[in-house]
Amino acid sequence: MGIYISQTVETLLAEEVKRLYWKKWNDDNKEAVAVYNERVSNRGLSWAKYRTWGESLGNGQQHASAVVATRAALPGDDKGI
Repeated sequence: MGIYISQTVETLLAEEVKRLYWKKWNDDNKEAVAVYNERVSNRGLSWAKYRTWGESLGNGQQHASAVVATRAALPGDDKGI
């Protein structure tokens, strides 16, 4: 059949160790991730005001008009949105 048991077991074991590592990481950091997500939801991304594309509101969001203007201004695009 061409199945190499040791290689198969090693691969499956490595995948399981990786899965358990990230499960533990997620469990250990669940509270911090929730706090961070809440902060981003309320205040936006910390460095959003420094980004160089689009018209930013300073909190990672854009005015609806900026999204349309950015999309319509693409070179060679006569369709717009």
